[in-house]
Amino acid sequence: MFTTGSELRQPGENIQHGELYDANRFILRSLLAKPWIEIVDLGSCIDKPSRLRTVFQTAAARADVIVSAGGISVGDEDHVVDSFQCCGGKLWVRKVAIKPGKPVVLGEMADATYIGLPGNPGALFTTFKVIVDEILASRAGIRPAGDPERAAVANFDWKGSPGRTTYLPAVAAGDAQGLPLIELLPAANSGKLHQLSLAGGFVVIAPEVKSIERGA
Repeated sequence: MFTTGSELRQPGENIQHGELYDANRFILRSLLAKPWIEIVDLGSCIDKPSRLRTVFQTAAARADVIVSAGGISVGDEDHVVDSFQCCGGKLWVRKVAIKPGKPVVLGEMADATYIGLPGNPGALFTTFKVIVDEILASRAGIRPAGDPERAAVANFDWKGSPGRTTYLPAVAAGDAQGLPLIELLPAANSGKLHQLSLAGGFVVIAPEVKSIERGA
């Protein structure tokens, strides 16, 4: 695993204007901390193609699954996908129809599966729980224990744009009609990690839904 961004600094380092601490590295380490996973932490890489190519080559030689965070959109300093392909990586998926987390990259390099995740901490966490957990379990031969989804009653009003499946961090707030009564956590997907840490799961909203009213 590795994170990307020339602006990233590690805990204990001084922060200058335009810089920020590398929260994603520790989110990934926490999410990957399972008894059947051996973490190879390659640290943080600056937004420089030559450095990214070196990290990819090192990762492909040492890991069964490569997970990166950041640098996979289409900005001027987003060099991760090009660097991956320059190292012989085969691209399978460039975007997924979920929110947050549209820019997710899936591919293969040598014998390693590659998963590129967005740099926003909320989107990183969501895409990991929704997509990466399934991939890692499959690679390890672990079958899911059961359907992780169940019906619930909304204790909130919501409006959004159709077209993508939406995942909203939420908590159970009681029981209604024999189903969990669910409340949303405000602004949890914006990268406010304390809010995100309080979530007990996601409200999953189908891509064709434009709004939800309290009691639905």
